[in-house]
Amino acid sequence: MEVRKATFIVPGDAVPWKAPEVKLRGKFRIGIMPKRASEQKGYMKFIAAQAWEGQEPMEGPVKLEINIYKGIPKSYSKKKRDQLLNGNRNLCSATPDVTNVVKLVEDAIKGIIIKDDRQVCFQVNKRFWRENGMMEVTVTELLA
Repeated sequence: MEVRKATFIVPGDAVPWKAPEVKLRGKFRIGIMPKRASEQKGYMKFIAAQAWEGQEPMEGPVKLEINIYKGIPKSYSKKKRDQLLNGNRNLCSATPDVTNVVKLVEDAIKGIIIKDDRQVCFQVNKRFWRENGMMEVTVTELLA
């Protein structure tokens, strides 16, 4: 059996998942997802669907690898930019929190590349500095 794999790149800085805001509509409470996270999720769904090319979602356990490249702020000096891009200082510990980015990615690929986010059995998440922000997502089917 051949192992299926999907890789796609999301340009721009990573957006974290945020809990929906609860609003009252008469007697009912509804959850509204923040606009930025909702737009990013929709964009990721579109890119993931293009990368997956209409195949059936993976059903077994999967490995999820996410490389987050955070864009260096324009306000940083040239010296600080060079320090962040070169050597072993390019690991990024700035916001957003990696776990919240992973949640948004899992929600975006659910139903397209994987059936449910419970299938993720193995994760590798890394965050680095880069001139321009982007995310590289790879989903690999694991043979059970």
